Amino acid sequence: MKLLAFALLASLGAGCASGPGRTGDPGGTDDPGGSGGGSGGSGDTGGSGGSGDPGGGAPPLPRVKVVTGAPPVLIAFREEAGAEWKTPAGGEDGAYEFEVSGPYRVVVVCTDTGDAVAEYARTPADALVIDHRCGSREFPLRVRGEMLESGEVFLGGFGRGQSQAPWTFALKAAAGTDDFVAYFGSLTTGFDRIAIRRDVAITGDLELGTIDAAQEDTHPLVATRFTASNLDPAEVRMSNTFLQSGNTNAITGLFNHPDQAWQIPLVPDDVLRTSDRQFVQLSADLSPSDSPQRRFRAVLRAAHAGESMEVAMMAPLGATTFETTADRVTATWASLPDYGGLDLWRESFSSDFSRFVIHDLLITRAFVEAVGATSSALDFSDIPGFRPEWRHDPALEQVVGLDASHGPGDGDHEVSSLSQDIPAPVTDPGGGLQRAAAPPADSGRAQDRARREHERAVRARLGKR
Repeated sequence: MKLLAFALLASLGAGCASGPGRTGDPGGTDDPGGSGGGSGGSGDTGGSGGSGDPGGGAPPLPRVKVVTGAPPVLIAFREEAGAEWKTPAGGEDGAYEFEVSGPYRVVVVCTDTGDAVAEYARTPADALVIDHRCGSREFPLRVRGEMLESGEVFLGGFGRGQSQAPWTFALKAAAGTDDFVAYFGSLTTGFDRIAIRRDVAITGDLELGTIDAAQEDTHPLVATRFTASNLDPAEVRMSNTFLQSGNTNAITGLFNHPDQAWQIPLVPDDVLRTSDRQFVQLSADLSPSDSPQRRFRAVLRAAHAGESMEVAMMAPLGATTFETTADRVTATWASLPDYGGLDLWRESFSSDFSRFVIHDLLITRAFVEAVGATSSALDFSDIPGFRPEWRHDPALEQVVGLDASHGPGDGDHEVSSLSQDIPAPVTDPGGGLQRAAAPPADSGRAQDRARREHERAVRARLGKR
């Protein structure tokens, strides 16, 4: 349910806040491949050794390259046919390499806090380069100003918004040149105007002064209608708009008005440069009152102001069950829509979201077909070096889910998701902890908050690229 924004931002190369997250479509094949023999790994028994035969014998095994940039705290791989996790060779140039003979898995943990852990399940037929960046760019500067109207402001990879006016902002920045984007309006009433200050030079902390719509070079947004050919009447519509203006990425939306959610205000083409890009994410949410599960479908499309569009939503997942223990979540599905990759995920979070942990298993379609999977499990407990503090805290509320995603074309992306809330445990009369089923309304609110926080976290990680 989160992959659309992530796939888009991965291609744009920027985010909107600070924090960990994950990559986009696990089924993508845009990365260049790699092959050839090489040195072995450095696990307890050694990694896979080089197998090239200069004498013309057996061809070399496919060689996988994991690009992390900064060194991760933990990286390990294993062949699906085996049980032993190994440490791949490399790291000096920000990349690790190993050879594989069939389906395999890779786990990467970037930070000591372990609040974002990703596992990749792939085959040699998939792209042989996995781009999973660790480390973070420094943003030591601040760009400040005061908005006289409600709205949202963006610069580089950061943004702020406020429905009460006037209000002040201080956006993180680094030395360079970025566009400053201001939307006027709010998430609840909608946005109707935009102002863009192009090529703002940042050499130190910067004061932009007062941002007044009456004084800025503002432009009206154009309401543009979108429809879907296969919506369920019970699905609730939502939308987000993504604008890349120079090096700045702005994200807006409209909440609490599902009847207006797909009547989207867009920036006119004559306000944009030829290098700017604008996308809409059209979402449909279904939370039956008699089920703990939530269905989410969405499409991402390039869009132009005034050009209406009808889309077809990705088909729903078939009947899917989730089984959970303290360390393991297993998803079993009856059927899948046409897809490029799957993401089995588990999140845990405190009530104020000061603590938020994300675990993902990103599975390519080739892997599913190669092993004949109708279920998959996310469990890091058998990986040497996986720290106890990286596990999900059983005292926190959790959400688990399965996403199927597909990228049919340049800039286009689709996702179909099922998720389920695991409420925080309550104390039983005997003094122990037990998890109670949450009312559907409470479950939906938890998943709403988890989704928004997850999107924030993942946008931040993509911004490190």
